[in-house]
Amino acid sequence: MGQEASKTRTLWPDHITDILAGKGLDIGAGQDPISAGVRVFDLEDGDAGQIDEYVNEKFDYVFSSHCLEHMVDPVDALARWWKLVRPGGHLILLLPDENLYEQGYWPSIFNSDHKHTFRLGDHTWSPVSLSVPDLIRNLPDVEGWDFQLQDHGCRNHCGEPFTRLRTRPVIRMWFFSRLRKSFMALGLKLDWRMLIPFGVPVDQTAYGGLAQIQVVARKKASAG
Repeated sequence: MGQEASKTRTLWPDHITDILAGKGLDIGAGQDPISAGVRVFDLEDGDAGQIDEYVNEKFDYVFSSHCLEHMVDPVDALARWWKLVRPGGHLILLLPDENLYEQGYWPSIFNSDHKHTFRLGDHTWSPVSLSVPDLIRNLPDVEGWDFQLQDHGCRNHCGEPFTRLRTRPVIRMWFFSRLRKSFMALGLKLDWRMLIPFGVPVDQTAYGGLAQIQVVARKKASAG
């Protein structure tokens, strides 16, 4: 995935953008921090799964884009991130949706470092799936939340039931990998989006699409 924070921010209404006016922390920002003045915490700063051992202050908002899925223990990591949100502050998360992004395949064929998948509904195919509503509602002193499934820019069957994509996947992926090599031998580039109608899994985030869940959670102003 790339530049998901920037792509998502262009879709935000004012009431979310206004949250960024405060003092913020961006966990796992890479080269795409959510705002110019935000404090960035990334790999070179330490283990985001134990962030409270490195950062000892509170923030008006804590933002993280596509980082929690890389944590060994995302439940514990999220609890630590939540501790850094001041009373009355916000946590904003962007997480890959397991149907839109992994598309029924585990381990992930698009990012081998993904350790968990995330969903909004009850049904899942993934052996490592986590319910986003359950994760957020179980946080202490959480006052309100908003969950959104975002598939802006996805083409054709993005988000359809994954069962069609799993039909003979090994043969299909082998065939199209050979096709790609043939294109390369001719000095041509194969646009993988052309293969979507054939049921080939394509990382549409690489082509500007979003395949994610957005979470905005607010901590009680009276939180201890």
